[in-house]
Amino acid sequence: IIHYLVDKQIPFAKYQVPVPLARDGLPLQPPATVGHMGQGTGAFLKLRRQPFGGGNADPCQKGGMGDQHLGRLLRDDDPRKMHGEEPTPLVAAAMLKADVIFRATKFSLSHSHARRDACAAGARDLNCCDYSIEMLERGGLYTDFEADRKYVDQMLKSMKDGDQIHITTEAGTDYYASIKGHKLFPQYGMVRNPGETCSPPDIEMASGAIPGTAHGKIVVDGSITHPAMGVLKEPITLYVENSFVTKIEGGEEAERFAAELAKVYDPRMYRVGEIGIGLNPDASLCGRMLEDEGCSGYVHVALGNNETDNQDFILHIDMMFKDPTIELDGKVIFDHGKVVFD
Repeated sequence: IIHYLVDKQIPFAKYQVPVPLARDGLPLQPPATVGHMGQGTGAFLKLRRQPFGGGNADPCQKGGMGDQHLGRLLRDDDPRKMHGEEPTPLVAAAMLKADVIFRATKFSLSHSHARRDACAAGARDLNCCDYSIEMLERGGLYTDFEADRKYVDQMLKSMKDGDQIHITTEAGTDYYASIKGHKLFPQYGMVRNPGETCSPPDIEMASGAIPGTAHGKIVVDGSITHPAMGVLKEPITLYVENSFVTKIEGGEEAERFAAELAKVYDPRMYRVGEIGIGLNPDASLCGRMLEDEGCSGYVHVALGNNETDNQDFILHIDMMFKDPTIELDGKVIFDHGKVVFD
């Protein structure tokens, strides 16, 4: 369903991409084109290798891709508007056939069914969403990812088989939930095995609140991964009951955030799920999701789609707050933003 670039020396002639068909035979979307290397903002994919179909094989035909070449899919139509939205059917189908995926996109596809399905099929997935030039020049991407494994491993050990989590901050956060039975997601910033995904420079240990167990107050004083928000100038306070945000307080930024959530017109947007602990010592808060999530000394909780339930809801918004203390079943495992080692 896609066409391949088979030789970097050959000019980028435009080819018509066959349109995926729905079950009733109607096209899912208008035809797309693969054009010059500089066009488009889509994902890059390393595709499964196939032998040449012959000396004059057409690269647009089955079997026309050489062993040593990389495929490239360029898409610049129908852009996403928020983290978690599904890609176009064409991109989702290409991801499903890929061995390695470099997701250089504006918004993250990590919580999409397309990403989950691709990893279930064996793809190694690298999330590179919303990178800036500054991120590529300095900061979290330049950390020693191997040396930082010790932080993730310790938090994984500390959280294994845990139940009651209590998160507090000097700014006023006082948040309770149960994580009993929730899957743990160690994020090392590296993918070495089929089916794995990562989002460098994000290094974190993530879990989530079991539905209906989250309650208390969260004072967000870091950043929010929404295009209308970013790094905050003043704290935003969220009140949580039965795993749903019931009230939002603060100044102008709080009013703006509440208005953006209301625009979704779906109560599932207010569901609190993920609990992520940032562990990259070289990351710094900048308003970019992958750098902010991984900032050592910060914890984030997320609204919307999460890995426990609510997976039929596409949006996912992370909210970072600094220097938290985390108790798990009465034991401090994260003390004012620092990992507690056994």
